[in-house]
Formats: sequence, C-alpha cells, structure tokens
Amino acid sequence: MIWISHSQRRRVILCRSPFSHPEKIHDICDDCESAFYVLTWIALCYAFHDKTHPDHLGEYLATYDYSYPGSKYAKGAELKMLSLIQGILSNEVTFNAPFNGLVGDLTAHLRASYVKIEVNDLENLALLTQTITELEQAPDGAKAQLDMAQRFRDGNRAYNASISLQRL
Repeated sequence: MIWISHSQRRRVILCRSPFSHPEKIHDICDDCESAFYVLTWIALCYAFHDKTHPDHLGEYLATYDYSYPGSKYAKGAELKMLSLIQGILSNEVTFNAPFNGLVGDLTAHLRASYVKIEVNDLENLALLTQTITELEQAPDGAKAQLDMAQRFRDGNRAYNASISLQRL
C-alpha cells in the first residue's frame, strides 16, 4: 500500500486489495501493479499529455480515488483493475511516444494476471505445443502447417498469459 499526499488529500494506490481478496497471496506481480498505478498517477498529475483539461483529467484521476466502505476496510481496487484490463489509460491518454510504449507494454503484461484461462485453453495449448514440436522436426514441406500451428498458439489465452507473466 502506498500513500500519496496531493492537494491536502490522501490517496491510496493499491493493486488488488489484500483486504477484499484475503485468500490471495501477495506476490511480485502485485508490487509491479502498485508501482504501475503510482507511475501513471504521477504522470497524469505532472507530465504533459492530451487530457490536461480539468474535466478530462478528473475523469481519469477518479479511478484512483474510488473507494467505498467495506465490512472492515475501505475497498475500491476494482475500478483500477477494470481500467487496467480494458487498457483505458494506454488507449485514451497520449503522453510522449516512449512513455506511451511503456504504459502500453506494462498494461499488456499486468493484464495477463487477470485473464481467466479455461481448461480447454490449456488442453489446446498442450496439443498445439506437441504439434509444433512435431512439425519443427518434420521435413521442409511442413512450413505452412508449422506457421498455422504457431498462429493458433499465439492466439491462445493460456499461451499469451504465460508469456506475459514470464516477462513480468
């Protein structure tokens, strides 16, 4: 949990709240997500971007301020999580090119921790991995089939989530 003071107000910037999901074990991905929120909040407040009009800026900063009383603790990480999953900041706010790339890449990688992977995604990935291995060892005539199998694998949610989480 990181507290930031701004305009005589205290804002808390959290990843998925440990209070709303007590069964989840806090790990490095949670720290990366919290750092992402701090970075983007600071960028929205202090960096040059195309949403500097107070009305527009207020809409984005409201994501970080959102909270409601829970049974024992304040809750509210859900709005930041949905914003991350939908890629709202990376799709709607324009900073400079390098920072846009950073926000886009971090959004894609952090979003992977929220991807729901179905059993059939894992089964299909195992089958595709086996097929790709076999096609890689086949004679040169199997190039088209190999390319197709790799495209199918690249579109598999389980594969994309595992790659993104490895990069984190």
